[in-house]
Parts: sequence; C-alpha cells; structure tokens
Amino acid sequence: MNKAQAIQYLYPNAINGVDFVVEDHGKGQVIPKKLWKIKKADGTAATIPTAAHLQTAYDAYLVEQERTAYQEQRAAEYPDLSDQIGALMKQMEHDRMANGKNLIQEMDDVLGDITAVKVKHPKPQ
Repeated sequence: MNKAQAIQYLYPNAINGVDFVVEDHGKGQVIPKKLWKIKKADGTAATIPTAAHLQTAYDAYLVEQERTAYQEQRAAEYPDLSDQIGALMKQMEHDRMANGKNLIQEMDDVLGDITAVKVKHPKPQ
C-alpha cells in the first residue's frame, strides 16, 4: 500500500510534504505525528488514519484509478485539441459557406474572429 496515495484519497486538498509526510527508512512507511498538519473542514486537527482506514482508502483509490484509466488512455491518443477544434471550425465554415447553413451567432462571431486573425497573419506561400 502507498500510504501517501491513501492520504491523498482521504484528503484531496492535502499537500504531501506540506500537510503530511510519509517516511520510509527501510522499516515500512511511517507518518510522523509531528509532521501531520491536516485539518478537517471545521478547522480542527484531523487524526492520523489507522492502518485499516488507510488500507480501505487505498483500495478505493485503486478501484477509482481502474474505473477512470480509460480517460487518460483516450486523452493520450486523441488528436491535439487545437487540431480537433480546427477541424470543427472548418466544418462550421464549410456548412455556412457551401451549404448556406445558418450558425448560431456565437459560432458566427468566432468564425469571424478566426478569419480576421488569418487575414492579419497570412500563411506563407
């Protein structure tokens, strides 16, 4: 078990190395009481979780990681966001110009802004 991950799962706003420290000097992970500074929502000091509570939190963290792993996998393989947005903008411009499709005003304004920037900074030949 990674105690720091378990603590982060229990206290998502806690900062490792600032609000708490997990040390390991070859005898297992230890949470020094003098370095525990995590507070509860009401401002009172939070108690250091028991080993069982940390294990439960770590197990929940692993389940959450497995449940959401696809998001990072997809994000790593998706085209760059600027390419995605560029393709959408080109489709909108095509729909407006070639097909006479009316766009919502906000989209029409964005396309106008993009066209103005392209005119101001033309692509070299």
